[in-house]
Amino acid sequence: MTRQRAVTAVLLALTVAVAALQLAHVDGAIRTLLYLAFALTAPGWAVTAVSPTDRVSSLRASVTVATSIAVQLVAAESMLLLGWHPVPAGTALVAVTGLALAVHLVRPNRSGRHAAVTR
Repeated sequence: MTRQRAVTAVLLALTVAVAALQLAHVDGAIRTLLYLAFALTAPGWAVTAVSPTDRVSSLRASVTVATSIAVQLVAAESMLLLGWHPVPAGTALVAVTGLALAVHLVRPNRSGRHAAVTR
């Protein structure tokens, strides 16, 4: 498994954990910390993982966080324009991000092999 796929798998697990806590209506510090970690990394990684490179660098990490913040700002602006509905908006963001991360894990590598096949 490449480093990019490993990061994608960890972020998908984080996304699933956030979704489970949202669906279970769990409040508290753990949900806040997990959602903050999700919000700063997962949406941006879902977008930047489209790149065919397998390198995980500090530049890519910076772009991932910046993209995640941009996605969160768009979501916040959308909530303001459409009426304040944070639970459905957060759930939609988690669902779309989780779906995108899952697609990145199952798509073939550049060599044509699937993620389950290691190099």
